[in-house]
Amino acid sequence: MFNNLINYHDITRLIWGVRHGYFPKIISRLTKGKSARVKNAWKDSTKRPSSWWIIPEVSKYYNYLISGDHNIDYYNYIANKYLSTQKGLQGLSLGCGSGHRELKWSSLCDFKKIQAYDLSEARINLAKRLAQEKGSGGIIDYHAADINKIDFQEDYYDVIFMEQSLHHISPLKNMLKKINKSLTSNGYFILNEYVGPSRFQWTERQLRAANGIRSFLPQKYKKHIVDGSTNKSIIRPSRLSMILKDPSEAIESEKIIPLIKDIFDIVEIRPYNGAITHLLFDGIAHNFLSRDEETLGYIQLCLQIENLLTKNNDIQSDFAVAVCQKKSIHS
Repeated sequence: MFNNLINYHDITRLIWGVRHGYFPKIISRLTKGKSARVKNAWKDSTKRPSSWWIIPEVSKYYNYLISGDHNIDYYNYIANKYLSTQKGLQGLSLGCGSGHRELKWSSLCDFKKIQAYDLSEARINLAKRLAQEKGSGGIIDYHAADINKIDFQEDYYDVIFMEQSLHHISPLKNMLKKINKSLTSNGYFILNEYVGPSRFQWTERQLRAANGIRSFLPQKYKKHIVDGSTNKSIIRPSRLSMILKDPSEAIESEKIIPLIKDIFDIVEIRPYNGAITHLLFDGIAHNFLSRDEETLGYIQLCLQIENLLTKNNDIQSDFAVAVCQKKSIHS
């Protein structure tokens, strides 16, 4: 309906919300400005996650796609290949969240300083506390700020990180040009990102595959973390629901790969699938944490189906790690 601006799921959710007393909350979302809705979406740092990345076997498989080794994760792969021999690095992390990534980088590489920014004050406060506990408070400076409004020092940073944050940025091209200018001549822009369809407007092929796999899973694996139901279908969210919940979510995500190729010199890009597992395990991943033979078998089957469809170009990788360097002249 109207290029999926709204769909029938919006209507059913509205009716459910009214019946269960959530109407004031719905009205509140409608009346809040864009910035307030983004901050509200990211203010809670205590939610229990149930997404594909909490499943160890899934993470190990994506380690393999990125590094070539199930036991070498993205951090160690990048650090060992590009940063291990460099000393006194100046780093910048944009959209740092609760700060666990910066702690990882500071433990693997010789950083003089990492300046880290995030819009959520709650997450920044948590990050500061964790950094002090880990003894990294002198290396990492955390700041609550809108990174779209910051003018970063040019030709200054040896490494700039954006990890699951760039897909929240718009206008995307402007931000990438700022990053390019802020890198030193030999600096690296490192991103680990969702690069799939903008606003999560997933393809019909993705949805059919993800729902098809979920349909044959035993009921015990389909129990949803929110309400315990086992009959949830995976749907393409309406554009309006995405905007009301978090206007920044996947706002220009499908443009990320084309734009970094235009603005930066690409050192390498490592796609790591996710087009099905991202959808399939959402809300039910907590059911796959057991290491019994049956559970491991279903996880492997899901990964194999996704990998086969990706290799055959039935679907595209929705996630990628990229290492880029400064390009002095670009359009």
